Amino acid sequence: MAPTRKTSSLFKTRHDAKRGPDQRRLVSLGLRWEVAFQLRLHSGDNTAQVFDWMAVPAQGLIEILRKDFDVFAPEHLYLVDTANGQLVADRGTGVRFHHSFDHPAHYLADYAAFNARFRHLAARFRQQAKSEAITYVRRDMSEAQALELEKAYFERYPNTDAQFLYLNDRIAPFATPHGQAVFFAPETHLGDATAWAELLSDYKLIAEPYRLSPIEILGHEPEGRSLMRLRGLPLDQLEAAMEANPDNPGFPYELARQYRLQGQLVEAEAAIAIALRKSPDHPVMRREGLAIRRAANRMGERAYADALLEMGAQDDAEATLMAADALGALQEYEAAAEAYGRYMAIHPMDANACYGKAACLRRLNRFSEAEMAVTLCLQLSPDMARAHVLRSQILLAMSRNWDSIAAAQRACKNDPSPRGLYNLAAVYESLEQMEKAVEVYEEIERLGAQVNLKAVEKLRMLRGEPAQAANQEPLELSKPATRTWGKRVFGAR
Repeated sequence: MAPTRKTSSLFKTRHDAKRGPDQRRLVSLGLRWEVAFQLRLHSGDNTAQVFDWMAVPAQGLIEILRKDFDVFAPEHLYLVDTANGQLVADRGTGVRFHHSFDHPAHYLADYAAFNARFRHLAARFRQQAKSEAITYVRRDMSEAQALELEKAYFERYPNTDAQFLYLNDRIAPFATPHGQAVFFAPETHLGDATAWAELLSDYKLIAEPYRLSPIEILGHEPEGRSLMRLRGLPLDQLEAAMEANPDNPGFPYELARQYRLQGQLVEAEAAIAIALRKSPDHPVMRREGLAIRRAANRMGERAYADALLEMGAQDDAEATLMAADALGALQEYEAAAEAYGRYMAIHPMDANACYGKAACLRRLNRFSEAEMAVTLCLQLSPDMARAHVLRSQILLAMSRNWDSIAAAQRACKNDPSPRGLYNLAAVYESLEQMEKAVEVYEEIERLGAQVNLKAVEKLRMLRGEPAQAANQEPLELSKPATRTWGKRVFGAR
């Protein structure tokens, strides 16, 4: 839904009579990432602001202003488990930090760096509030909350040139003494760039849209680098951005990435060629160019890995990690383990790199080293189910049987899919504990035989039944699958 059009006359403050487009700083007040992203995209101002990537509720925002940023004491922070992993939250304000801590499970180790950056950005907020003309933009605030926010702000910063733009997709428009609320398109992770360009132009807050590309906005801050994993702007908005700002190589790069993800490789090659002509030495764009050539079968897997290793030798750590992944896929485990090691020398707290190195070392039968690597991985990411599976396999190879079973059982707790159960059953089989193996396979069978044919075939084999023909129906679900069946076959142990 497009934003409701308003004329700028509804949005004047007493300071504003002579101000035109681009003469006010645009600042996000948090809650939704799209606000900061879109303000930077269209204004061209890439200055980091304290609330940019902060999921701060309305009352929390008001509390932070009232306390003059004296918040987020370490004892007020705690860990939250979500469907997308762990994050850090604050009891006093209700703020949730999705991307501000590199290692949420060890947030206190990151706290000093987090707090220093927060204090630095808070000082910037104060200085700008006292000396600049600012339009603050906020999603999802009621009229009562907006009035309370403005009261708290002007009590802290009286006689300053501030105005507020509130965007709601469920609340009717309203006006406040220092702001305007409008009905706007529903929020998404990064927002509808077309709707935002129209909104900011209508209010004469920008002279022209699409000043910065996504990679410029997200590539330099820790929170932004995490957000780069999101899908990004859709193709039609990127094409509009390229038309509005044809000199920025970031837009064709992003367009190429989206084309590659959608399998449109001819279009991806054309777009990345434009980006690389404009910025031939940009490491991210060079890596994307390699990925597109590989996907289009214009270079082999080994050539792809070698090209990444060459980039890694030029201080591109991300290229080294990608090379390690590629070498592992080629089953060149020695070279892959070395590449993971070089990357971890720069980023020692990357759990995925620890996992990759441990998996390669296991393949090389270097089990003691593999156990140390996977143990570090689980210290960094305790709930990584695949790492518990890998650890159980390593411990089994080291004849640490009870530890292997415990690790396999922990994997099942962290991963509700059959993967962990298959591993646990395999561990029991390796230890010739067939009764327990049968029980686990029966548990997998109960999850649905149609999608777990491997478990069905294992049950047939262990029961001494004939193998199932390729065109035969799966094992009948009417046959009872109980934990007592294994005891009848193998007897009490």
